[in-house]
Amino acid sequence: MILRVGRGVLSWGLVALLWGACGVPASNDGAREAVPQRAPRTPERLRRAGDQTYLTYPEWFLVFSPEAYADWVASRPPTDFPFLAHVRDVWAGYAAVTRAVPREASVSWGYHAMIVTIAASTTAEYAVRAAYEGTVGRLSASLAGDPYDDGQLSREDRFGAYTARAYERFLRQRAWYEFDYEGALRRLWLEVPFTWSRPLRALERRYALTSEYVFKLGYAQLLRAASHATFEEASFDARTSAVVHGLGPEVEIDGVVVEERFEDGAVLVTLPRYEAFMPAARALARAGVRFEEICGQRGRILLSVRAPRGWQTAGRIVRREPLDEARERVLFDVPIATLAGTLTSLGAGVVLEHVYDF
Repeated sequence: MILRVGRGVLSWGLVALLWGACGVPASNDGAREAVPQRAPRTPERLRRAGDQTYLTYPEWFLVFSPEAYADWVASRPPTDFPFLAHVRDVWAGYAAVTRAVPREASVSWGYHAMIVTIAASTTAEYAVRAAYEGTVGRLSASLAGDPYDDGQLSREDRFGAYTARAYERFLRQRAWYEFDYEGALRRLWLEVPFTWSRPLRALERRYALTSEYVFKLGYAQLLRAASHATFEEASFDARTSAVVHGLGPEVEIDGVVVEERFEDGAVLVTLPRYEAFMPAARALARAGVRFEEICGQRGRILLSVRAPRGWQTAGRIVRREPLDEARERVLFDVPIATLAGTLTSLGAGVVLEHVYDF
């Protein structure tokens, strides 16, 4: 996953301005029902703020975007990849989830600062890449001739596609700045044979990939060096807590640890966080378990699916993002009490993309 940024990174004026621009519309009033006020059973050390399920989406979009890029370059050059459309979507997604946060939830200003920082960084990166690929990259691609059978124009293109896939997979459980850019550079220059049959494309791709990896390597080293003062790194061994019903002592689910059993039969469990939370939660749902709390919250939880265009859900739709001519990403939230039923009844042709576990 993406880095966490401390409260001192951006001026509060910028965050407040964006907060105002993304403010809560009156049309969402019906979705902002009062959350039961009974004290959570979850110990305070395992609780997280109620707005976190929404605010983690922009971070995860910056995992989904590299995934889309890796899918694109797997069989064609990056010349026409819609970098600027992804810039639009990260900001529009941030605005949508900000509007969806319940009014009674506390405001995590530090988290907003972090989102603005990574979204602004992505905007700058994608603007540069769009300009470069649309000019220099397009020229070298046009001079390279017909693609090989796998859609690639050179061995360098093929290596770029391989590294893009490795990077998006890495992001699902680790911070981007831990990626081995130095190793990628070394492999590019020491292990990838030069494409002598297409020397201009080979030289241009080596320049483009080297520039990207060197810049990101330096930026990553800077972030790691400053992390003790400015950045609050996510703990990738962290767990997500939940209070559930219907989990008998005979039921064992990989990754789910029973922490406490209550007199009424409810059970406090911990599950893996981030990408690994989704399969563990689905396994609980298939076992007939019902969720009462997640991270001490009893309100709503955010999910996203990849579904046929126009797909409908009983949950509240927060945003739709077209993926191609037939499918779209649907971002929606449901009450935590109905999460298990939602996870087991999405329907044919619907792929659960992520459950945003606070």
